[in-house]
Amino acid sequence: GMSITYNALLTIFITNHAFYETLKEALKEANCKLEYAATAGHSWGLYNALVASEAIDFESTLKFVNRRAHLIDDYFKEKDLSLMALVPKNKNTWGEIYSEELEKMLKVYGFYIAAFNSPTVIIIGGPRDNIEAANSKLSEQGIKGIAFDDGIAPHTPYMEELKTPLERTVGQLKIQDANVSVVANSSSEIIQRSEDIREELYYDLISQVRWVQSIKKLEQTVKPIQYIILGGDIRNVISRLVKEIIPDSSERVFVVNNADSLEETVARLAKQSL
Repeated sequence: GMSITYNALLTIFITNHAFYETLKEALKEANCKLEYAATAGHSWGLYNALVASEAIDFESTLKFVNRRAHLIDDYFKEKDLSLMALVPKNKNTWGEIYSEELEKMLKVYGFYIAAFNSPTVIIIGGPRDNIEAANSKLSEQGIKGIAFDDGIAPHTPYMEELKTPLERTVGQLKIQDANVSVVANSSSEIIQRSEDIREELYYDLISQVRWVQSIKKLEQTVKPIQYIILGGDIRNVISRLVKEIIPDSSERVFVVNNADSLEETVARLAKQSL
C-alpha cells in the first residue's frame, strides 16, 4: 500500500499547483493578471516553481513527482532516519545558528545539514537512534532539536545511493527554457536554460536546500520585489522564513494557503494594479 511519505509528497505538489491555478483564476475575475519575474520552491516545492516558470508542464511533472515519491518512499522504508529542525532555545539572544563547529559535532552522530531555512533555523537529517544523544549535546549549546516523524532524510548524503535512479526520472521529463528566472535550491543561483534546469533536477534532492541564500538572491535580482507564497503551508512556515531572512519584508509578502488568504491577496494585488 501507499505510505504516508508517498501520499504527503504527492499531495504537496498537487496542492501547491491547485493554489497557483486558483490564484490565477481569481485574479482574472478581478481583471488582473498574475505576473511574476522569478519563481523559487523550497525542497519539493521546486517542481511547482518549475511548472510556474513553464519549463515543464503539470501533467508530465506529476508523473515525474509520482516516480520520485515512490523511489524515496521505498528507499527510506529500509532506513531508520529522520529530519530534525534546530532552533535556538532562546531566539532573542541568538544571531546565526550555523557554525562549522556545529556541523562537525553533528557529523559525529551521523547528522548532516539538509536545509539552511533561516538565520535561526537549520534542518538536519540522520539516524533516528542518535536523536537523543545529539539532542543532549545540542542542548548544552543552547540549541533545541525538534524531530519530524516522517522518517526520511532528503538533501543529505544518505540520498547518494538514489543518485542514479533519481537521474533516470529526469530523462523522461520534457524540459524547455523557463519563461522567468528560477532559483536553484542546490546553488541558490538563477537558472533559466533547459540544460541548467535538467542539471538542477539531477542533484536537487541530494544537495542541501540553500533557502536563505536563495531568498537573498531573489532580493538582489528582482527589484522592487514582492513575494507571493502559494501552497498548503497552513502554518505559514515559508512566509515566516522569508520574513526572517529579509527583516523588513512583511509588507511585501503575500500568502495564498486557504480561502481567506486567497481573498486578501487578490484584494491587495488588484488594488496595486489600479
